[in-house]
Amino acid sequence: MDPSPRHNSATHSSAHNVSPEPLKFTTTTTTPGKRNAVEIARRRRDVRRTRATLGDQFEQLRGVLPPPSDGVQYREKAQILKYTIRVIRNLMNRATHLSIELAVVSPQKTRSWVSRVAQQGRLPLSRTVASVMKLFAEHQNWRYGEWWTLDEKRHKSHDDFTQHTTNTEFEKPEGVIDHPANVHGCVVRDSSSVMRLSYTIINKPQQSESLSAGADMAVHRKLCAFARASMDYEFRPRIGVPGRVWTSQRAEWLLELYNKEAFIRSELAKQFGMQTCLAVPVRFGGHVHSVLAFYSTERRLCDPECLELASLLAKSVEEVYSPRHGTAWDSCGGSAFPSSPG
Repeated sequence: MDPSPRHNSATHSSAHNVSPEPLKFTTTTTTPGKRNAVEIARRRRDVRRTRATLGDQFEQLRGVLPPPSDGVQYREKAQILKYTIRVIRNLMNRATHLSIELAVVSPQKTRSWVSRVAQQGRLPLSRTVASVMKLFAEHQNWRYGEWWTLDEKRHKSHDDFTQHTTNTEFEKPEGVIDHPANVHGCVVRDSSSVMRLSYTIINKPQQSESLSAGADMAVHRKLCAFARASMDYEFRPRIGVPGRVWTSQRAEWLLELYNKEAFIRSELAKQFGMQTCLAVPVRFGGHVHSVLAFYSTERRLCDPECLELASLLAKSVEEVYSPRHGTAWDSCGGSAFPSSPG
């Protein structure tokens, strides 16, 4: 037999068993250093764009701000921001003062303002009284205010109350100035009823801008301490400022607070710098429900217009929350006292 075919077959078989040569690809690899450089360049472009936008916005801000009163041109961004904050604060203060002036421009406006405050979310009496106290303190520049309310928790039920009409004319301590009122008698709870402190406010006086921050903070701390110390006091009819106003149903102006006969907390007044007090009654249902008292750290002579405004605000609260208007109210719902910062 011819061996040639076998040889050719073997050769053909070996040709099929040869592995094909692998394909070769050319790839471009980025080293970590190159990737970082690209990312850094992108971030720098973003920063430049952000700075340019921010610079344009600061220029727009400078354009709308009023010229500084001191004539200094603020160009640094930090200076512009600081000046902007000052301008905004001044605008907010002016808006507050304007709203207060509008609220007390006439008795009708005052009553409307109190009514609007009370109807915002149907506020309870305590919230409305707080707003009234702040308005009066800011408008008349009183430093500190108190709301004294009848403590009726001593009684188990409404049947335990005994009421009687008492003469509103009684001997007042020296230095007490009464505000005239058409009152012939008032309904007073029995002798176990007392007035306790329910709410206080601290007002930043208008002239405080001339005080150093440290001095103003020191006064604030003293007022906070006076408020906390006053929590331990309670007043029966004819005793102390709340008791006298409660019994007489008349506003009272106490020129000096250092006479203990006229001001029971005279030692506290000396310690914490209280000078003058104004107090007005808030009436409901024929009797005094509470007393609003305001204090100054400076000696203030009796101001009839100030007394009239305080009495008008108290009367407006009475009208808004009187039963004939169908307005629900609470007595207080707890005490709220300012906290001393720091």
